[in-house]
Amino acid sequence: MASEIRTYRIVPRARLVFALAGLVIAVIGFLMVGMLGVLVGVVVGGVLYFWSAAWGCTCTPESFIIDSVGHKKLAWSEIQGVDYSISRLATTATIVDQRGKVWILRAPTTSAFTPDPLIKKKMTEIENYWKTHRGASWTPNRDIQSALKPWARIND
Repeated sequence: MASEIRTYRIVPRARLVFALAGLVIAVIGFLMVGMLGVLVGVVVGGVLYFWSAAWGCTCTPESFIIDSVGHKKLAWSEIQGVDYSISRLATTATIVDQRGKVWILRAPTTSAFTPDPLIKKKMTEIENYWKTHRGASWTPNRDIQSALKPWARIND
C-alpha cells in the first residue's frame, strides 16, 4: 500500500438528490416563468448531478486531496486527525488540519438514503494511509489533539 493511490467518490444514489433538486427548480421555474424556468431547473440539476460524480477524496503518497465544490490538497504532515461520526441519519467523515480547520468529506460517507456498509473500512484505510505517509517529522499539535474526540486523538 506504500505507493498505492486510493480514491473514494460520492455514491451515485447520493447524487440523485441533486437531480431531484433540479426537478424541483424546474417545477418552480415553470410556475414562475414558464418553459425557461423548466430549462434552467433541468440544466442546474444535470450539471450538479454530473459535477458531483467527482466529489470525494484521494489518498496519494504525497498528499490527501479533497474534491468537493472546491479542490484542496493537504500534505499528510499537515493533517492532525481523521475522524467520522455516526448518527441514525448519517455518517460525517472529517479531516482536521494543523490549523484546526475541519474539512468535511463528501465521500466516503453514508446515510439512511445512501447506505455504505464499508464506511468503517474506508475510514480506517484513510487513517492508516495517513499514519503511514505523514512522515517522521510529523508531530501532534497538542491544542488540536485535545479538541478532538478521544478516539480520534493520536497517542502514539
